[in-house]
Amino acid sequence: MINGISSQEVITDSSSEKMNFLEEDYQRTFVQWKNYVDEKLGGTKNAPKFPLPIGWEYMLQYHTLTGNQQALKWVELTLDKMARGGIYDQVGGGFARYSTDNRWFAPHFEKMLYDNGQLVSLYAHAYQLTKNDNYKKIVEQTLSFVSREMTDKTGGFYSSLNADSEGEEGRFYVWTAHEIQSVLPAKYVDFAEDYYNITSEGNWEKGNNILYLREPPIAFEKKYNITKEVANQWIDNINTFLLTSRNQRIRPSTDDKILTSWNALMLNGYVDAYRALGEEDYLKIAKVNADFVLKNMMHSEGKLMRNYKNGRASIDGFLDDYALLSEALINLYEVSFDKYYLDMAQKIVNYSITHFLNESKSMFYYTSANSELLVARKMEIADNVIPSSNAVMACVLYKLGVIFEDDVYLDLAVKMLNAVGDKVQTSGPYYAKWAQLLALMTYPVKEVAILGRDFQSYRKEIQSHYFPNAIFMGGEKENLPLLRNRLQPKLTQVFICRDKTCGLPLPSAKKAIEDLQN
Repeated sequence: MINGISSQEVITDSSSEKMNFLEEDYQRTFVQWKNYVDEKLGGTKNAPKFPLPIGWEYMLQYHTLTGNQQALKWVELTLDKMARGGIYDQVGGGFARYSTDNRWFAPHFEKMLYDNGQLVSLYAHAYQLTKNDNYKKIVEQTLSFVSREMTDKTGGFYSSLNADSEGEEGRFYVWTAHEIQSVLPAKYVDFAEDYYNITSEGNWEKGNNILYLREPPIAFEKKYNITKEVANQWIDNINTFLLTSRNQRIRPSTDDKILTSWNALMLNGYVDAYRALGEEDYLKIAKVNADFVLKNMMHSEGKLMRNYKNGRASIDGFLDDYALLSEALINLYEVSFDKYYLDMAQKIVNYSITHFLNESKSMFYYTSANSELLVARKMEIADNVIPSSNAVMACVLYKLGVIFEDDVYLDLAVKMLNAVGDKVQTSGPYYAKWAQLLALMTYPVKEVAILGRDFQSYRKEIQSHYFPNAIFMGGEKENLPLLRNRLQPKLTQVFICRDKTCGLPLPSAKKAIEDLQN
């Protein structure tokens, strides 16, 4: 698996002829995955082991659209193993950058915003699909960490936390058995040492212990003959004691740069958590962050800056800034139905088309034509720890094309997918984002219009479920093509449409959910 900057691909000139994408093409994208997946420990077959969330997002989509159970099993295995491993901060929430071994045990303790944003989205989507409370807990704990340690007073999100403190990697996060015993009330010590695999000699270096779970939480309910509620309360109490003590330590340093692309990933995380859990504070934080970025890091014509620090924005934005922010703004529109965010996404995309697009290859350069001249303007095609900026932009163009009924956007998205050709079907995790776009083009996108005075309660109920190929529009204004002439006084109705053709209005969220699941 690639661990550094995404590989640069050679793209041949794009044909204007549309490829006739079929469901069978999408289904073939799954075949290569068995060569990559660690079917015992989750994730991919390698060490160091990176989370690589986009691959597991694709798996959730694939399972939902095709009914393939193996895809879901691989996702659940990976999410469960990561959540129980040392790569996850069991006390304070949030994920480290990668595991140095193949079993998610010993992390490189640096915490990156881009990982945590994507993983919040992934666990939120998995919760929507499975209703597994452990996934809900990971979302809540990770966002609590982000709010506590990575959020600026402006509403921007910081880039990362260093791995080192007091001259040692991981010192802030690890514990000796003596420290555990001195911090916890006596009644919790045996349970905590068993639960987190604490030993007197240490399970890691220099007598220290990395907290991790060898067994799932349910095993401890049976072992200690306690209810799930009691077990959860004990774990919460233990973590509160440990976190309070840990906060007295010398902290790792914070990289307080606010980067547009990474903020967009965290913005997406908050929006997806709001969809899944319905927690209003998540939506408020998402809006504050979006408004901060748009006010401070976007020019009036749609140009983006990449970095914000010490009260000023600097560095011209790269393609991932444009693609990821526009994607996050579309996502924010879909939960708020505030068309302002949709209009801003369109403005950003139009600027990108003017200044980044290579028309002959139907692909975007990573740098703007207005940026300082480089030796070569390259194109980012393959996924890495962050999805390919071209793949994200192609998905954005497709969604905007559907929402605004704009054939220019739709045609460009098709050409972009055509340009990467067979690689989408043969390259497994490296082209997972492109495969998600292929699904949008081969399994009919469901356009969901929710209109009327109670649109938010309907939207909240529907979106608590996982619908990867649905695009949501609505509110109390007929301000998009699909919404025209559909608003009825004193009524709230849901229209489910395919290729601009809508069925009869549905009078309840429950009916809409049933339709979307069929």
